[in-house]
Amino acid sequence: MDFNKTIDQIISEIDIEADLGLNNGGNWSVRYNPFWRYHRADNNIFALASTLFLLNQLKTHLTKNQQSKIEKIAEKITSVYPKYQNKDGRITYNFYPTKPSKHFANGYLMHRFDHFRLPDDIDDTALIYLTQQNEKQDIFELKNLLKNHLVQTQSGKVYDTWFGKNMPPEQDVCALCNLMYLIFSKKIPLDSEDINTLNFLNESISSIKTQPFKIARHYGHPALIVYHYARLIADFEIEVLEKKKMELITISKELLLVEKDPFFRQILEITLMKWGEIIIEEPFETKKSEGYSFIGAPLAPYAIFESLAFKNPFLIFYKSKIHQLAFKLEHTLLSSNIATK
Repeated sequence: MDFNKTIDQIISEIDIEADLGLNNGGNWSVRYNPFWRYHRADNNIFALASTLFLLNQLKTHLTKNQQSKIEKIAEKITSVYPKYQNKDGRITYNFYPTKPSKHFANGYLMHRFDHFRLPDDIDDTALIYLTQQNEKQDIFELKNLLKNHLVQTQSGKVYDTWFGKNMPPEQDVCALCNLMYLIFSKKIPLDSEDINTLNFLNESISSIKTQPFKIARHYGHPALIVYHYARLIADFEIEVLEKKKMELITISKELLLVEKDPFFRQILEITLMKWGEIIIEEPFETKKSEGYSFIGAPLAPYAIFESLAFKNPFLIFYKSKIHQLAFKLEHTLLSSNIATK
């Protein structure tokens, strides 16, 4: 098929998925757990904001007509952002709708209890800020708020995942990569917390293969983790991370050698292509794709369940067709050497 026709087809499918979500109560994702045969339509904003972030990154490599289609998709996605803003009008955003709260919608149990209502978080907040127009002053205001939610680590005080008061401390390197991407993209001067966070990202690299849940509770897969490092390092000169670039490339290659899931193989190939690595297609034994791009770990905040929290029966996996299509578009463009640097 002609290259532009392939791109047009993917963009058209993304547009269809956007409309399907808008006409289906805002459900652009599913959450599931194969062990329990649990499968629910889900209304989180993460999939949409992540999709738009990818589309905006790729837009400059598309034709004018394709860019116009992306802009129309962007209007559809950003139109739902206000539903996810902090319930009291604060400048942060939530994984689930807040006005009214619709956490874990379409289920039978968790949506009935405030106990399972999530605080606002840095990940969704950063992605939404990255995909809409904000004044620089807005980012300074956000940074001041972030300083009220710091966690002491060996790297110093680092930004916490949550804006809530009662959540246990947590640092997710993928969320931190997205937050630092926002700070660098807006050319905000770095302060001590930013430096500490970059050092924390640097020191966490050694745990990508061995302890993925420890450093990225809500992504939990090494392929997703190296991908987030790649898109931060590929777009900005960050000395402390640049020194680890070759180590990250080696890790990504090692992961690709053994990864069997088609979706995670695609993510690893995108990661390596972002660093200018040539991907040689080799036969591999495939299996049905899990395809998740986000994980919920309801037991993780409780120390008493530490040994069970990250076992598959106690996790909630999230996947989204619109998000997967955005990754497919990124892979297609990079494979054609159009978006490579």
